[in-house]
Amino acid sequence: MPRLPAHELTAHFQAFLSEAGLSGISVKNYVSDVRRFLIWARIIHAAQIRHESILGYLDGINQSKPQATYRRYLASMRRFVTFLRIEYRINLPPIDAKNNQHAITPAIQTTATIINSFRKYLENEKKSLSTIKNYVS
Repeated sequence: MPRLPAHELTAHFQAFLSEAGLSGISVKNYVSDVRRFLIWARIIHAAQIRHESILGYLDGINQSKPQATYRRYLASMRRFVTFLRIEYRINLPPIDAKNNQHAITPAIQTTATIINSFRKYLENEKKSLSTIKNYVS
């Protein structure tokens, strides 16, 4: 992992966002949000960035700020993780939101869970018992 200083990292992130065609205000907000994260997590080098730190930061924002603010920080951190993956090959798991909550990864479903969900879907669609039995098998 690169040992890029945090201030250079935010400058590169800003250039990355500008190249992506984001508005000046969006770039300013995203960089500000990431800078706050880096200060909060006491990150000096890019190599120190951990997925758990990002989740902890977002959790604190979610508990202390309005949902609109949380969603903005969530968007900022998603962009930042994408930036790290593309520009520096730092492979952090994606940041997801479900019901305004972040998750490490989408839920891993077992085969039985998927089959049961499919069965319930068929039942809701009013399919016959024999159709459901055939489809599920």
